[in-house]
Amino acid sequence: GIVVRSIGELCRDKLVDPCVVVVDEMASFAVSLLSGHVGGGNKLAISLSDILGSTPVITTASDVSGHTPLDLWILKNKFTYNSKQLLTSVSAKLLKEGSIKLFSDIIFSGNLPGDIQLTDKIELADILITCDTSLFSCHKKHLILYPFNLSLGVGCNRGTSQHEIEACFKELLNNYNLHVDCFSQMASIDIKIDEKGLLEFSRSTNLPVRFFHKNILNGVKGITHSSVVKKATGAVGVSEPAAILSASTGKFPGELVIPKQKWKNVTFAVARKKMVLT
Repeated sequence: GIVVRSIGELCRDKLVDPCVVVVDEMASFAVSLLSGHVGGGNKLAISLSDILGSTPVITTASDVSGHTPLDLWILKNKFTYNSKQLLTSVSAKLLKEGSIKLFSDIIFSGNLPGDIQLTDKIELADILITCDTSLFSCHKKHLILYPFNLSLGVGCNRGTSQHEIEACFKELLNNYNLHVDCFSQMASIDIKIDEKGLLEFSRSTNLPVRFFHKNILNGVKGITHSSVVKKATGAVGVSEPAAILSASTGKFPGELVIPKQKWKNVTFAVARKKMVLT
């Protein structure tokens, strides 16, 4: 009771609140009080109980019922989503009916939880996994999960401004109905490591940028070659091989999903890394 009254006015949202675990004076119980899933309260209560010899007290509905904690599963797989309200309603359906259906237009590996069933019919799905923003307006009743699996390859002329690169990026997103939250990083050639506009664009979009040497870029197969780019940089291409390399994970190379798109001073390409669900 003391803890509840002390923190009541500080609580805002489970997505931003830290977890709170309450332990009684005799260390008999470790109670996960606030932000059990996303904040890690349940996990902390169990860890503390292992140390103290306490009994962990977990009251979140999905844990009590044995169903998948949907918010935690989304967090672990680095999805963003279209609606907190829909997340709540789909989680409630999972608890009430015991299972929900998922449609994905992206091939993935790994197993879904047993109570999340894959369907190839989008109209039957409760959850959609997609980078396609056009599905948002078509399927407003679906919880849409945006995967964090796209890499942006960037080439630009020397002195190109942040504003110009941002304008081209917005056009790319609109032209291909791509959700910005699906991008995890960007990449270019290492001679652009001091390119002011590119670095400012990286900071403004919170996309970390990787740089590759021309010899590494030239080792990527299946890309569009350009004699103009070769003369200027020593690489037969920049945006496509940079995107593919930055989207590679282990033995799995990145998949080029949008070949190079050229503007006056900017070239973009988009590659997708293999999605592995945990």
